[in-house]
Amino acid sequence: MASIFNENVSNLSPTVKQSLEVALGRPLESHQRVFIQVFDPNAVPDEASRRAALAGLQGTFAQTDQFAKEHCVTAEEVDAAVEEAVAHVRRRPA
Repeated sequence: MASIFNENVSNLSPTVKQSLEVALGRPLESHQRVFIQVFDPNAVPDEASRRAALAGLQGTFAQTDQFAKEHCVTAEEVDAAVEEAVAHVRRRPA
């Protein structure tokens, strides 16, 4: 069974925000959003859970697409940001 936490940083209590910053190893900004999912990797989800997960992902993708459109973010800029993030994560010591 999955547990999901999805919240604007501006809505977090100072204690929760600080805990997340420690876990992430970097400060969070008020305009950002935190999305955390906890799941059992050995559990096989039922069809209803799969459909709900798909709907949630599609909703997230629609929101990010809308944000990109409203802020004139190109596909190339999105790709560059993803590549930069992946490179950053790969450089971090384990």
